[in-house]
Parts: sequence; structure tokens; C-alpha cells
Amino acid sequence: MDATLPPGRWGRMILPLSVWLMKYTLLGNPYIHPWEHVARATVDFQIRHFLFSAYYVCRGTKRTDTQQSSVLEGAFVQSEAAE
Repeated sequence: MDATLPPGRWGRMILPLSVWLMKYTLLGNPYIHPWEHVARATVDFQIRHFLFSAYYVCRGTKRTDTQQSSVLEGAFVQSEAAE
């Protein structure tokens, strides 16, 4: 579970305050989206938002070795194609 900025106008309005608080406290970084990392590292990824999408809980099943290697191979092929 973690918190994030709500989507839309309200999130854009409180972004400057969030960045200021981040500098002077131990609050997280509003520019980082940790759920994206969880989604790439797991299968059956699910996310559920609460309280106007300001909080979320995400979950997934850890990939097996063969699933991890196929994801890495796909990323390697995509990076070669971009070059």
C-alpha cells in the first residue's frame, strides 16, 4: 500500500505542495510510480485505488525463472530494434 497524487485537476493543484513536503520530510516522491515496477516484476498484477485514488494497494505473483528470462529477452529485442 502506498499513496500517490490523485488524478486530474486536484492532483495538479497539490503537486507543488507535495514536492515541497517531500524536500523537508520523509514523504515519497510524487514523480515515481512504484506500481509500474511491481507490474513488470510480477504476473497477475492487480491494483486497487482508494480514497479518491490517493491511496492504492497492488499485488502480483512473483515470476518464475523462465518467465523472468522471457521478459528480459523481450526487453533486449525491443532495445535492439530501437537502435
